[in-house]
Amino acid sequence: MSYIIYSYFLFLLLILFEACNDAVQKVDRNNFVTYIFDNEDSKRKEIIIGDSVKIGPLKGLSNKYAHSGVNSIRLDSSYHYRCVIKLKNVRPNEFFIIEAWQKTTVKNQKHCFLVINEKKHFYHHSNKLFLTEKSGWKLTKCFFRIPSDYSGKEITIYAWNTSKNSIYVDDLKVTRYPNISTYNEAFNLDKIYLNIGKKELFHLDSLRNIRWNGTRPKRTKNDYVNATIVFAGDTAKGKVRLKGDLVDHLRDKKYSFRIKTKKPLVYGLKKFNVQAPDTRWMLNEYVYHKLISKENILCPKYSFVELIVNNESWGIYAFEEALSTQMVINANKPKGVILKFDDDKYWAETDKKKKNNLYSSVNIKSYGSKNAIEIEAAKKILKHRQVQDSSFFDDFDWDAMAKFYVLNEITKGYHALGWLNIRFYFNSDSQLMEPVGYDAYPGMGYALWANHFIGNPLEKSNDPFSVVGIVNKAITNPKVNYLVDDYVKKYAKKEYMSHFMESLEKEITFYEAELQKEYPYYKYDRDFLISNAVIFDSLYSITKKKK
Repeated sequence: MSYIIYSYFLFLLLILFEACNDAVQKVDRNNFVTYIFDNEDSKRKEIIIGDSVKIGPLKGLSNKYAHSGVNSIRLDSSYHYRCVIKLKNVRPNEFFIIEAWQKTTVKNQKHCFLVINEKKHFYHHSNKLFLTEKSGWKLTKCFFRIPSDYSGKEITIYAWNTSKNSIYVDDLKVTRYPNISTYNEAFNLDKIYLNIGKKELFHLDSLRNIRWNGTRPKRTKNDYVNATIVFAGDTAKGKVRLKGDLVDHLRDKKYSFRIKTKKPLVYGLKKFNVQAPDTRWMLNEYVYHKLISKENILCPKYSFVELIVNNESWGIYAFEEALSTQMVINANKPKGVILKFDDDKYWAETDKKKKNNLYSSVNIKSYGSKNAIEIEAAKKILKHRQVQDSSFFDDFDWDAMAKFYVLNEITKGYHALGWLNIRFYFNSDSQLMEPVGYDAYPGMGYALWANHFIGNPLEKSNDPFSVVGIVNKAITNPKVNYLVDDYVKKYAKKEYMSHFMESLEKEITFYEAELQKEYPYYKYDRDFLISNAVIFDSLYSITKKKK
């Protein structure tokens, strides 16, 4: 049974579910209305509410699994799209929260996407997980604001199963809030101004539309357009391009940008990124950076700004320093080389099995240092890691790596460990390789329910090049295992994480309030790190006792 509360003060909040049938309306003392729908009667082909809501056609009803009641909707290889809801009379800047419970039928199956779509103006989808029950049902949410220039007549909301295996969806809920924020409440943030010519902006829009339609062309110099950038009172000529691997970076008036300037701005910056906060999981990424840098692991500056494009506010953005020599200088680290694995082959490859086997053969890219000898030495170390040559143990700073592994377990920053995302720093003084805290997306989707894998016998992989395979091989080394033990004892403690969170409370409160001006129902989970630390410590201790 699906339900949602909506306020007369905030127009209309609806609960809509394809399998729903009869509606019961309740009004509480706060003037909030609850629509409750019964899922059990499958005779009706569609549901129409007034002149603006249509649910259906009602197909795929199944009694095999149910989150509530006895029925759910099955999406399979024959019917990838179901739970279709059509809404009329939608206005610019309305805010939508779409929620659904889903149950997959195969281990590690990709989860169903929730989609909100209007053919001419926007397409947004998300399968981010927020909660998992012991029964295997997982709660997915999708957040979206209707663009300020929207002039369409009807939007469509639906569930989309991209896998070949069945997924069961239940208790779909759509919350509709009217024009909560048009940024009338001023942001108390540093502002970045981008002034981009009409021709240049049209070029970016064209590239965005190509990406939006599913094509991912290889990046070229032509991706950049000229712009004038103003940041913290400094003005510079420069170039900008679109950034981001997926289309969540390309929403209307919420594009993510890579920005390069000809002269240094504040902090000596000549290259940095701005992106919608939800593409990096809001405050989770900010807190991750604070924790990682506190423990002397290299990571870029990260904060929040207001982005103004051609004198129009595009709202709050996450600001991120780019990988560069300046990043190393700003962190007071010795000069060195920043490295990553080239992901061009990954995005060009369409065969999933071939994608998964690319790690050991992809090229290595370097940033920062121009010293050819130093670059070659750094690349040689990573090549040993690529093929899992045992000699790579000799060339890594294992104190830093052990610390990094443990902190990523506690933050659930598993995204930062995958070969597409992990970055390394070759320290020219120590001649050792260190990790870089970057793009962790802590607590995102699968990471909310994924098992901790350090020392967890349930998390093993037959693939030596997977994240689990690489990390678990590393900690079989006695020296590394000893260091991991030490850092679990230090970091995976309620006292340590509680003290850390207390030290950040003022910053968290400030940025949370700023984020809520655009994402009004966002709230940072202050218990997230503390509870993860306790769970991980308990699991790790049990595993060690069994050995």
